Amino acid sequence: MTDSSKKEFDALVLGALDAPAGQAYIVRAEHYLLDQLRRSRFNSERAAEVFTMAVNYAVMARLKEHLLEKAVLRDYLKSKRGLSFGKGLASEFIRSTGAVDQRRSRHLLRFLLGA
Repeated sequence: MTDSSKKEFDALVLGALDAPAGQAYIVRAEHYLLDQLRRSRFNSERAAEVFTMAVNYAVMARLKEHLLEKAVLRDYLKSKRGLSFGKGLASEFIRSTGAVDQRRSRHLLRFLLGA
């Protein structure tokens, strides 16, 4: 991925997160994670996944009005920029709430659980 396309996708993500729909996705993700924290089921890996999904949904909502929606979305998903933004949002959430992992990671059981 070139540096210019990286900057373009960063601008796309930041624009999508600044939009009202993007902010709603982030707020919904935070509420979900706060509920997990309250129920002693918080996991930092899952937090990164939740924020990554929220970022991807925000970008998809932003691209709905875009003429080349499918092509841009395909390139965006290949770039994995949502993952880096999701990890950043998760670390910011963990830092602001003081959350610690309350549940072990299930990465060894994913193939059995279908995740």
